[in-house]
Parts: sequence; C-alpha cells; structure tokens
Amino acid sequence: MHIKELALAIATALLLPVAAIAQQVAQQRVETISLVTTDPTVADPGHWVAGAGVEGFYQFWFGLPPTVGNATGTSTISGGGPGATLMLGYDDFWAQLNYRNGSWTDNESLMLVPNGTPFTDHWQFSTNEIELRMRYLFRNDQFAGITPYLIGGYNHTNLNGTRTITGGNIIFTSTLSTKFGASDAYNFFFLGFGGLYEFNDRVGLRFDGAAGVGPASQTIKNPAPGVNPTSSDTGWGGVGVFTLYYRLTENIVAQAGVKAEAIVPVNGRVQNLGAVGPYVNLGYTTRF
Repeated sequence: MHIKELALAIATALLLPVAAIAQQVAQQRVETISLVTTDPTVADPGHWVAGAGVEGFYQFWFGLPPTVGNATGTSTISGGGPGATLMLGYDDFWAQLNYRNGSWTDNESLMLVPNGTPFTDHWQFSTNEIELRMRYLFRNDQFAGITPYLIGGYNHTNLNGTRTITGGNIIFTSTLSTKFGASDAYNFFFLGFGGLYEFNDRVGLRFDGAAGVGPASQTIKNPAPGVNPTSSDTGWGGVGVFTLYYRLTENIVAQAGVKAEAIVPVNGRVQNLGAVGPYVNLGYTTRF
C-alpha cells in the first residue's frame, strides 16, 4: 500500500507541471484566437464585417525600359495619388475592392546601345488601378502567434502617357517623331499566402505575398504609317503588401504600409511594370 501511494505521489508530482504547461498553452491559444477578431478585416465566427476607407499612396517606379530601343542609363519615376477601398467579410472569408488613381513624371538620361548615342527624355503618365483581393483565414491555426491565410485576386492597371525626347539627335522609330504616346494595360491574376499578427486588441500587422500571371497589351497613340499600333504579351510577376493598423476607436481604423508589385512580359512586346512605395488609409468598419 505504501509503495502504491508513493508511486501515485510521484506520478502526480510529474504530471502536475505538464498539465499546468498544457493549460497555459491552451489559454494562450484561446487568447490568440480571440485577438484575431480584433483585426478590423476579420469577422466574428458566423458573422459579417464591412467597411470602407480612403487612402493616399506614393510609389517609386522601376523596371520601365525606354521604348526607343536598346538603351542604358538612369531613370527615377515617382508620384502618387488618392485611392478608395470597400470590403466585406463573413466568418473566415473576406474580400476587398481597391481603386487607385495617380500621376507620375520622369526625366531620363540614357545612351543607345551599341552606338553610344546619348539622349534625354521626359515622361508624363497617369495610372488607373482596380484590384480585387480575396482571403480565406485559417483562424484556428497559429504559428508563433501568426494566423495564416490564403490570398488571391485580380489586378487591372492601365498606364496612359507620353514620352518626349528632350535632347539628342534621335526619334522614336515606331512614331517617326520625338514623341511616343501609348496606353499599356496589365491584367494580373495572383495567388499566395500571408499572415496576421496582433500585438494587442488595437494594434496588429498583415503581410502577404503572391505570384501570378495574366495578359498585357500596348496601344500606340501616334503610330507612324505602316506601324501596327497594338501589341500583346503574357506577363508573369508578383505582388506583396505589408500593413500596420491601429484602431482609433471601435469602428475607425488608421493603417499604413508598403506595397510592391512587378509584372514582366515574357516576349518583351509590352514594357515591364514595377513599383514600390508606402500608403496610408483611414477607414470605417462595422460588424453585424
């Protein structure tokens, strides 16, 4: 009897810390799951969340080679504009529609390859972007406090502008002039993964990355006689978004983040698209 009691005491002593740790882990898991619903884009289980916001963005463009042929040199394209968002979510599903409208300027100092002819040009263009982002949240799965999700969607970006040669004895071969006006359209379907992380019930992070593919096209506004004004291609690329949010009140949310995107047409018939830069957003959300 004494041996059995001793064995029971030893087993109890060994199992109590394990049970305590398991209880603590379970409690932390419950707290993490509860914090997920404090993200303004996450609905309560079996309920809805909706919202709208306005935003401003600034971007540096990269990877846009000149349309005059093979050239090397320096180029800095920057600008920004306003945007708006609408979102709707139910349970673990969520969708957001984004619209952005911006304008950019660029001054380039380039040199033709291989003859080494130097030239400069000025580029003024505008963009219109419509994006649909959809997400499925794995609410009950956390890794180091991060709740994973699947992200997918569609992006349409249209560039509309004119490039003008400002120095150098060259012309655009496709227009036979010092001006090249064109409209470029990119349709991009993407799929990827991301995560949510909540510091507390007011502050948290969202971050995701996705790869995708889609058709791209270019239409020259002032083509030379005999030049086909339209060309098309298939573009591969990716998009990444990082967002820090702060709940000012139960319904009003301030957000700031960085977005990067890149699309590279396979055959080079349409110029590359690439941009990265910060954005800020002020929105209103409600749950029901």
